[in-house]
Amino acid sequence: MADAKLLESTNDGRRVRRETKRAPLDPARIEYEPSGEGDLLHLIGFVLQSWRSISAAVLLAAGVTLVFTTMVLKRTYRATAILRPTPRSELQSRVSGTIAALGGLGSVTSLMGAGSDEAQEYMTILTSFIFNTTLVNQHHLSAQLSKPGLGSNDPRWRAYRRLMRRFSCEYSVRTGNLTLYYEDSSQSSAEQILSYYIEDLRERLRAREVQDASVAIDSMKQEARVSSDALMQTQLYELIAKQTQRLKLAQVQADFAFRVLEPPIASDKPYRPRVLIDVALAGLVAFSIASMVAIVRGLRASQPETRVGVSP
Repeated sequence: MADAKLLESTNDGRRVRRETKRAPLDPARIEYEPSGEGDLLHLIGFVLQSWRSISAAVLLAAGVTLVFTTMVLKRTYRATAILRPTPRSELQSRVSGTIAALGGLGSVTSLMGAGSDEAQEYMTILTSFIFNTTLVNQHHLSAQLSKPGLGSNDPRWRAYRRLMRRFSCEYSVRTGNLTLYYEDSSQSSAEQILSYYIEDLRERLRAREVQDASVAIDSMKQEARVSSDALMQTQLYELIAKQTQRLKLAQVQADFAFRVLEPPIASDKPYRPRVLIDVALAGLVAFSIASMVAIVRGLRASQPETRVGVSP
């Protein structure tokens, strides 16, 4: 097949056409690029060719991780407790039954309902700064949790941040249970401090109920003394009587606010470090990195060298 037609002049001045033909292609010099499944097999071949170095990298990473997790990292234990917030209707019926047993004082509406709303309220209390700092002071945990370290110079904030790294809670809508967790270097310490959370939560609810009732009684008594309306005074004294009943039953309401389905308990096996998971993860990461290096090296080695020169 003609490649181009050139016009050349001969010695006698005539112009003739000369055809130049393209040189035939050499099939041996044609390079085919793999695609699709062939491309994938090509890359897998690079990995298989470097299986010795990849295996060595995986074993080295797994061994270092095993030594580090078993001999360097500090072991911690996690205690778990399960609470069941009492539904509002059940709480009212229990309180009413207790009132009847005490002599028929009547029913009282508790401010401590349950369900998801109350569970969210309990979680907010348990993770609040005031609740946790009070817990530290009341149970003398400052020496353990307020040690100097990086961060704030305020020992209260140091203790609070350390507690928040160790304590967690979650509510399950499906089961209606509130689960509390606390992690510590000692199994018994984890169980003890988590029990402090439960006891102090119940005491906090009791104190809030007593405080609300006391403030309401004092306010209504003050209003009844200054009021000159006899009907208003009668209504105020009726409200004072109800608030007095509520004040007397604050202990009962706090006890029935939630049930402890499972007291704080910590497994005899450490929660952290998770040796098997850490070793497997380190081996997987090492395998991925070593395989990528093998593929990159294989691709570079398979590329033909390109020389640029000037023909004479």
